[in-house]
Amino acid sequence: MLKKKFQEYKIFQIIFPLMPIFLLTGPFIPDFVIASTSLFIILFFRDELFNLIKEEKIFIFFILFWLCMVLSSIFSDNPLYSLKSSFFYFRFIFFSVAVFYLISLKPQILEKFLYFLKLSIYILCAASIFEFIFEHNIFLQDKPSYRLTGTFGDEQIVGSFISKMLPIILSIFLYLKKKFNMETFFLLGLSLIIGILSNERGAIFYIICFFVFFITIFPGLKFKDKFLYYLLTIITFLVILFSVEETRKRLVDLTLSQAGIWILESQSVADFQGYSKSDRLHFQSAAHETHIITALKMFKDNPILGVGPKMFRKKCDDPKFYISSTSCTTHPHNILAQILAETGIIGLSFFIVAIIYILKQFYLAIKYRFKYDAYLLTSKLCLIFFFSQSLFFLIPSGNFLNNYLAAQMFLPLGIYIYFNRKISHDNNSDTSNN
Repeated sequence: MLKKKFQEYKIFQIIFPLMPIFLLTGPFIPDFVIASTSLFIILFFRDELFNLIKEEKIFIFFILFWLCMVLSSIFSDNPLYSLKSSFFYFRFIFFSVAVFYLISLKPQILEKFLYFLKLSIYILCAASIFEFIFEHNIFLQDKPSYRLTGTFGDEQIVGSFISKMLPIILSIFLYLKKKFNMETFFLLGLSLIIGILSNERGAIFYIICFFVFFITIFPGLKFKDKFLYYLLTIITFLVILFSVEETRKRLVDLTLSQAGIWILESQSVADFQGYSKSDRLHFQSAAHETHIITALKMFKDNPILGVGPKMFRKKCDDPKFYISSTSCTTHPHNILAQILAETGIIGLSFFIVAIIYILKQFYLAIKYRFKYDAYLLTSKLCLIFFFSQSLFFLIPSGNFLNNYLAAQMFLPLGIYIYFNRKISHDNNSDTSNN
């Protein structure tokens, strides 16, 4: 019945695989698709929606976190403003439900999804190469200093997009048991090069970490081959770092200057005059540290529910929290600081549970990787890496309430749950056969 009912709505079967392409256009189209899909699920699949939420602990977790955000908004100083971002956050959860059902009924849809994932990387890389060479993007806007915009107009998120899509690509690639060929190596090499040339320090960190992680966990790869791929990754990074002046300036000179370390003659150029020598090291830039301290002041003043989702930008100039001109921004640029400031201890409890869950699933996948289907468990590990990016709080991060970032974050959640259930089913089958 469910299969017949779901397959009547073929539009979602067409739209879902195209989501990576939609993400290249910016936030409007992906958010429209997600909102429409969640409405579609509410109208036509209420029973299935509530049954799956009751069965699946991950969905229960996100529903409870959503309620926490809504409650925090209601008790904030500006409930209507805060509720605009928190109340409709449920659409991302319901979109994941739709993805799970679609894949459960039509697993072959992952082939199309993988195709458009790879196509999105090729399109973005082509646009980025054009911008790097000709000093303006495909919209004929001037290239910003040091970074790339690709297909994103004014948004400098090329590296961020690659760092998020690569784990999804390789997860599905392994699940489908695709063979590594020249096209696959070309895609990975191109992604690594453009990711580094994007000069987004956080994204470069995640991309390189993922390459090392993937090489390490890839099933059946001999040690000498792993060593070779490690070496290629490091050499690619170092060659670009020392041959492209903009990359060296941003990754080395700017990072040292923001940390308060002045040891290079090249740091004396005008680009870095806004930073001064410090009597202490800055783990992050002074501005980022100020954002975090401002957020912690808000948490101290509102420890239970925080100041409310999206309220950091409204409260940062309050004399109780204001430190300097760098106190105010749209969000604290740190996921943990944002959770504390805007959702308080209750939000923090969800954050801690999420970290514990990620660590537990990582341990179990590693432990049983060669006992069961190694490729399926490695696929799961790739998605675990993807989700861990959203929880990593030691480097600057985006706003988790941002529609575009949330669309990226929830894109593979339905796939992850599908993989998880398949692993559980396979394990139960093996146990019963024994």
